[in-house]
Amino acid sequence: MYVLLAAATISLATGHYIDAAVVFGALILNAVIGFVQEQQAQQAMEALLRMSAPKAQVRRRDTVMSISAESVVPGDILVLESGNLVPADARVIEEATLKVNESSLTGESVSVDKEAYPLAEETPLAERENMVYAGTIVTHGRATAVVTATGMGTEMGKIASGIQGVKEAKTPVQESIASLSRYLVVVVLGIIAILIIVGLQRGLDSIELFMLAVAAAVSAIPEGLPAVVTVVLAIGMRYMAKRNAIIRRLVAVETLGSATVICSDKTGTLTMNEMTVRRIYVDGQYIEVTGEGYEPVGEFRRDGKAFNPGRDTSLGLLLRTGALCNEASLVQRGGSYEIVGDPTEGALVVAAAKIGLNKEVMQQNLKRTCEIPFESEQQYMAVGYREDAGVRVYVKGSTERILSMSQGILIHGKWTELTDRISRDVTEATEALARDAMRTIALAYVDLEQEPRKLKCGQLEGRLTFLGIAGMADPPRQEVKRAIAQCKEAGVRVVMITGDHKTTAKAIADELNLPSGRAVDGPELKKISDEELAREINNITVFSRIEPLDKLRIVNALKSRNHIVAMTGDGVNDAPALKASNIGVAMGQTGTDVAKQASDMVLADDNFATVVAAIEEGRAIFNRLRNVILFLLSTNIGELTALILTVGIVGKAPLLALQI
Repeated sequence: MYVLLAAATISLATGHYIDAAVVFGALILNAVIGFVQEQQAQQAMEALLRMSAPKAQVRRRDTVMSISAESVVPGDILVLESGNLVPADARVIEEATLKVNESSLTGESVSVDKEAYPLAEETPLAERENMVYAGTIVTHGRATAVVTATGMGTEMGKIASGIQGVKEAKTPVQESIASLSRYLVVVVLGIIAILIIVGLQRGLDSIELFMLAVAAAVSAIPEGLPAVVTVVLAIGMRYMAKRNAIIRRLVAVETLGSATVICSDKTGTLTMNEMTVRRIYVDGQYIEVTGEGYEPVGEFRRDGKAFNPGRDTSLGLLLRTGALCNEASLVQRGGSYEIVGDPTEGALVVAAAKIGLNKEVMQQNLKRTCEIPFESEQQYMAVGYREDAGVRVYVKGSTERILSMSQGILIHGKWTELTDRISRDVTEATEALARDAMRTIALAYVDLEQEPRKLKCGQLEGRLTFLGIAGMADPPRQEVKRAIAQCKEAGVRVVMITGDHKTTAKAIADELNLPSGRAVDGPELKKISDEELAREINNITVFSRIEPLDKLRIVNALKSRNHIVAMTGDGVNDAPALKASNIGVAMGQTGTDVAKQASDMVLADDNFATVVAAIEEGRAIFNRLRNVILFLLSTNIGELTALILTVGIVGKAPLLALQI
């Protein structure tokens, strides 16, 4: 642009007003097009970022609702869970094993325990255990808190008010174009110098030399390039948004086209995320459960025959446990049923409702006294209720973990010691359900004589009574098989990562037509060194029983083999893997605020096929940019070559700046 501006000024100074007007007009038109497109791109980006902006769960008029974090006001009651980004400063009024990472505020990386009790006003910021602060992260437990400050009135806002803005970093394409522009300026100046020398030897006067320099500058500079690049990126971003891929960082548009591996979560991404209890293992036998979706209608069948489940003590207690040890709710809207909360928990609520056990009605008659929220590291959840004889704690989790915590099992309503043989039978039942592509949840309970002030993990070890296993099916998304086939054709590997049992994971991988390869579970992965994992990573298709932090090792192993990795995630502990991957992809519907903030792209529909569509568009954008740059440079090189040869042979320019 500066070279063209100089050329226009020279034309004006030498009295060639038409030439000057045309060059100035081209510069103004280019600037207007670029400005308009950049404004539209910026507005689109801001709109997309608003779509992926942090949400807040608040209780208003006795109803828990999800609103934009920007809409939170003082006095709102926040509902906080593990993985949430705290949207405002708030006073804790109720909590269960709440821990918050305040490193963004205090610099301390260790999570801080929070409790609901009054403190002196002069208590230092880092010691205010009854307060949570905007910008910090809930890493464990759950709580309710009343908002005390928002926006610039928060502790984080006070710090931010004194910080100057930081210049936004350029993307690789912008850097490449800037580098190309600098190179072209050097080339143009060199060619102008050569032309002037040749012109002087040919006896050209100063006016002709100036016009020759203007012609050289106009022919060498691809003045339409900036506008074209902006248009291509803006169109690509809007197209991706229409396909439910919300780009949070423009660099992702450029990187997506280079992806060679997609590491995808199974639940909700490859599957529908509509869990339904299909089979229950209780009293040493299987019970089939009928019904589709979340409607609480269905039969319970033993040996193919329907029976009255209300008369089965063990089954009734298992379903009661599944409903009460639960954070999900079943709601009816417009004649259809929906699950508010986790679909896996929702499946248990629906199964209980099929025999008339309504979760909300049961909870109205019971007082919830204590709980241990689910965390992937401990692999179970426990909730205690005050009942007639004391406190009964209902527990659910992985079969291996619940078995290890149990001392007995309920068979036909009677307590029986959990022997090695019974444990083997339960494990075999889990394997059988997994082979049929079912996710398994084990359920148990324990009665406590005294109500604990705070329920801790150690209080349950070796004391549970095992009840049985619920087998759930989550059907694959219809479009996923086709998307996986497209990945094969495009040379992109798909690696499935899941918390399911290894056998379940392999069965689902086969159903999705994933390429054949090894399946590695979490315990096995922990025994493998990083070097061995890097050697074997190209042969592994399925990772099962994986904890969030294991994903980081998988990403690093793939990158060590020169792969460009796209990693999906939704939990707070997925953030390190999302950051480490080349393209972090967060779930828009089920993803935590922390995962979204760590990602480059957010899937509005949590659909694997959207990732594939985004990669396809990324490759198309790269090809468009390459073709545009090659076209513009080739035309400019042709003009410049003609100019140099003609001046050298004939002594006059073949084309004027106006004609070029």
